[in-house]
Amino acid sequence: NAETWGPLLSFMHRLALFDIDGTLVTQHRGRPGIGSGQALVNALSAVFGRTLDASTVRFDGKTDPGISKELLVANGLSDEVFHPDYPKKLQEVFDSLPAHMEKGVADGDYAYQALPGVETLIERLSQQSDVCLGLLTGNLITTGPLKLRLAGLPETRFKVGAFGSDSANRNELVPYAVTRYHQWVKMGSCETVVEPAQPSDFPKMVVLGDTPRDVECAHAHGVPCIAVATGRHDVEELQAAGAEVVLKDLADTQRVMDLLMRVEYKVKLQPN
Repeated sequence: NAETWGPLLSFMHRLALFDIDGTLVTQHRGRPGIGSGQALVNALSAVFGRTLDASTVRFDGKTDPGISKELLVANGLSDEVFHPDYPKKLQEVFDSLPAHMEKGVADGDYAYQALPGVETLIERLSQQSDVCLGLLTGNLITTGPLKLRLAGLPETRFKVGAFGSDSANRNELVPYAVTRYHQWVKMGSCETVVEPAQPSDFPKMVVLGDTPRDVECAHAHGVPCIAVATGRHDVEELQAAGAEVVLKDLADTQRVMDLLMRVEYKVKLQPN
């Protein structure tokens, strides 16, 4: 009975929330001139009728709604951002984004690839009865799982998540993941649109990501962060950001699993 066992299962689990880009997956260019997040750039360009230059905008650690606004402003389209029709046009962009992602891969413009150790780690963690795998990503609820699938990763192993489509502010995402977690514990499934959970409902959690923004969004809710230097930020930068644990990568499966179960907020652990 889900109503009976739900609270007990919630107490038993540790919710592991993984970032996607730079943590689980990397993007490889298939030809010159292709940048990070090219699918989003293409989708925005198509809807707003101008080829956008993304060279001055960094994508790491941000949400797709936030990146979209930055790209438009950087390309002289500030009026579009403040136009009453902007939410409708942005939704059109997001609705078309999965098709742009799949087309870019099919055309050989870029490829998504799992980072070292990720596939094994997902498999091992998914076998742990005391761990619930989740996502905490700036990608949309429609594109985050797709990106994993395009990288050859089993997206169905991740039972819950929080996404850029929940909030443009990454620091607000953790409570959305908690709401979906409780839905999954009780019903075995999650809703697309949810309200953020209250702190009193939080289970034991850990965020795993590759940027200082991942650390910040975890700490905004008293959640520890394991940071991995597989993105654009090195070990020293992630240590300076305050991550409880900093790893070079996720290749040592057993060590990552051990740290994931032991890490606590504001308690530094040595990875070795």
